[in-house]
Formats: sequence, C-alpha cells, structure tokens
Amino acid sequence: MNTHAISESLNFDFLKIEVIDLYNTHLHKEELTLPKKNWSKDELELFKNSILNDGLINNFQNLTYLDLSSLKITDYPDISNLKKLIEFHHIGGKFTLPISIGECKSIKKIFVSAVVFTTLPKSFILLENLEVLTIENSNLKVIKNITSLKNIKKLNLRQNKIEKIPDDILNLRNLEYLNLSQNKISDLPNEIYDLKNIIEINLSDNPLFNIIINRINWHFLKILDLSITPFGCFRQNIDDLKRILPNCDIKGGRNKLFYENGDKYFFIPSIKRGLSQNDYIPQ
Repeated sequence: MNTHAISESLNFDFLKIEVIDLYNTHLHKEELTLPKKNWSKDELELFKNSILNDGLINNFQNLTYLDLSSLKITDYPDISNLKKLIEFHHIGGKFTLPISIGECKSIKKIFVSAVVFTTLPKSFILLENLEVLTIENSNLKVIKNITSLKNIKKLNLRQNKIEKIPDDILNLRNLEYLNLSQNKISDLPNEIYDLKNIIEINLSDNPLFNIIINRINWHFLKILDLSITPFGCFRQNIDDLKRILPNCDIKGGRNKLFYENGDKYFFIPSIKRGLSQNDYIPQ
C-alpha cells in the first residue's frame, strides 16, 4: 500500500498533522495528532508498520513533535524532510540516532531515555537551534558532538558511562542547567569553572575526587549537588564551598551523612559497605 492509500485508509491529511506521539497522544490537540483515538488495533498496526517499513514519516512535512517510543526500532527511519520539527522524543531501544537528524535544524528539544548507544552521529553538530538536550539512562560515553551547540541551555546526561568532560565545554556559554550525575567522572576540566551563566550543576554519584575551589566563577549558581562523590562526602569540602558560594544550595554526603576529614576510610562506590553508622558524622 502506498503512502497516499494509507492516508486515505486511515483518514488523515499529511500536511495537517503536527504531532506524532506513540507514547502520550493525549497530551496534544487531537485534530493535529496521530494516532487517532478512534483507530482500531489493526489501523494502529498499519500505521506503525508503515512508519518502519514504508518511509511514511517523511511525508509529514509540517510535523513539529515526534515520539515513536512504542516502536521496536533497530534502524531509525529517515527524518530528513522534517524541516519544521521542534521536539524529538524517544524512550527505549537499541539503535543509533539517525544521521538524518542533522537535517532537522529547527529542533529545540531532544529527550532520549533508555536507548542503547555509545556515541552521537557527527551530523548532531548541525542542530544549532537546540536548547534542551536529555540523553539519560543510556550507554553514552563521549559528548564531543554536543559542545559545539552554543544555544544549549539545559543539558541532562544523567546515568550514562561518561568518563571525561571535554575541555571545550566552555563553548556552551548559554548553559544554565547541567546534570552529569551517575556517570564515571573523576576529574573536571578547568574550563567548566568558567561557565558563568550556570544556575544548577548536578555531579552526584560520580567518582569525583577534586574540585579546584579557587577557580570557580559560577556567579549565578543556585544548586550544586556533590552527594555520593569522594569530594562531597567530606564535610570540610562542602563547608569550604559554602564560604565562596554563600547563595548556593550545596548538597553533599550520602543520605546527609559525611566522612570526617582524615578518616581512615576513603571513597567506596557503595560507601556504606563495611562501614557502620559510627563512621559518619551528621550534616
């Protein structure tokens, strides 16, 4: 069945559809959204199969929102014709983001969760209007194709496998929110201290051993989360930070408990392993 026949069969006009959301259809205006509430199970399956196998998606040239989360995708469909796309969402799967995403230069928000991939396509650097990027609970290891996107304001890379923050993170001069919690970061580049517009930083649950306190230029920082890190589990380190960031809510320790400076124990990934309550001091 060709794409025109599919639209006739399912009673929709390609150019009138602004949203395809297989995850939360009810959040959008029904007349502008697919799938329709009155579709039968067979009609819904026809639509899903056509997206995966017939290149249907590129016919929606006025699409602004795309979420194909319920599809079992191994090779993401080509989306190069979606020139008006503003939001891209996907939860779950084992695939690489399509190279064609670089053609969707109007994108402002990307949310990806529980998708198994380690790197981003090189075409990602073309998304110059991107303001919000979330890639969480995935296997992402490097973020080098992100730091050229100078309009990003909110960057959430929580729960990945990132070991290093690149030196050119300073390119993200408009960055206001940074979440790198639950990664494998042990050190910070000097450049991160000069993100002068940053408002919130979450580095919790990383093997982070040091912060160069006298390098900090976070003039507008309101929240800094260093809990469950080697640095943040020592009370003195948190106190030192509070002196230079008096207007910032600084979180440390584990469950509000700290090591004493000079404690014979050092950071253990599960911290509580082998330790009793007496090995901590309260916040």
